[in-house]
Amino acid sequence: MGGSAGEGPGSIGDGGSAAGVGGGGEGAVSTSDSGGGLGPTTLSGGSTAAGGSATTNDGTSTTNGATSSVVATAAGGGTATGSATGSGGATGSSGGSGGATEPPLVVTTAEDEEDASATADDPLGTGLSLREAILLANAQPGHQTISFVGQLSIELASAALPTITDSVDVIGPASIDGAGLPSASGCLLIDSSDVTVSFLNVYNCPAEPISIEGGSGNEISDCTLMDSGQSLAAAGAGHRILRNTVVGSDGAGIWCSAANSELFWNRVVDTAAIGIQLTSEASGTELVGNILIRSAYGIAVAPATNVVIAHNTIFDSGVGVAIDGALQVDFRNSIVASSSSAGILVSAGDFATLDASLFFDNGGNDCQNCTPGPDCIFGDPRFVDSATDDLSVLADSPAIDRGIDLGYDRNAERAGDFNGSAPDLGAIEAF
Repeated sequence: MGGSAGEGPGSIGDGGSAAGVGGGGEGAVSTSDSGGGLGPTTLSGGSTAAGGSATTNDGTSTTNGATSSVVATAAGGGTATGSATGSGGATGSSGGSGGATEPPLVVTTAEDEEDASATADDPLGTGLSLREAILLANAQPGHQTISFVGQLSIELASAALPTITDSVDVIGPASIDGAGLPSASGCLLIDSSDVTVSFLNVYNCPAEPISIEGGSGNEISDCTLMDSGQSLAAAGAGHRILRNTVVGSDGAGIWCSAANSELFWNRVVDTAAIGIQLTSEASGTELVGNILIRSAYGIAVAPATNVVIAHNTIFDSGVGVAIDGALQVDFRNSIVASSSSAGILVSAGDFATLDASLFFDNGGNDCQNCTPGPDCIFGDPRFVDSATDDLSVLADSPAIDRGIDLGYDRNAERAGDFNGSAPDLGAIEAF
């Protein structure tokens, strides 16, 4: 996933493009923010969660969607996350792209084997592998579904999985370990439209754990991605990146070069560079209900237009939100707290709206080269337990009922779009 995420003074830039769509690698970055940014800071990769457990929120991984049952076994045997619970969003995945029209391909073996003559009825070897199922789905007409017998743990032996080139739903639970892959290899690539990947745990990939190379209408949902060399990446247009947990990426957590896409209810923790990065190709994309914890930049937006950033919680970053040439950004209903430098840093660009948000304990400046609107709050958000990354808010939080109704469902399966007289600020609605 291309290019460096950091460059000149106060500049973020595009960070390149998706592998196969034109770019180099986005791993180690050097950021130099003069004028009150991070200062000369070299980030040379290295996953903060590598080789062990990545348990968050007292044993649960809160992804701000509804409950998604995910268990990721990290390198070294650590278990990362039980159920992923949060506020906002529908339960589970969207059910795929238009529904399957063919009998499902059921993966029955964890072995990463490829028998040239394998069929769904006679897979040969130890059973039908994920590698074989993808090849069969690519070759067969019509929309396919790939599912799994039990929670298989698949260790990729020597090569990335085959690129998905036709419409398919890949629905776990299953785990994929990329530790055996060559340097700069991703684990799962998608070069098609109307593909859904849900409930996979992907870890130790040298490059992208999952990468959408192009197309439209793809969905990555309810996945847990740990200790990857690069980002969960998306190029193309009209994708949905929902309720994923990303821990310990050496690059960005989520890299989006896709216009008119939805990045909703994701949780990104301990990325070396940027929590969520939008390039100039990401105009019209919405970032809603995401939690970003401990990144050099929580959110960074290059020269895109009409990006919506709403109901996000950005905590303990170098710069909470960096705007580098983006125009008409709609920033509302968010919490930006404990940034070591600026809460929001505008190098170039402007806002359509910058209001109804909470700023607290941002070391340099809450809003550098920008002016918060009259409905912004400056004070302690009263997180339940920020020391354990539980960024839900207490009953006496000033964030409660202080948002503007933007039409997003903050209540998940509960009645109504939000609880109380107005939506809460931040990613997690209080109940």
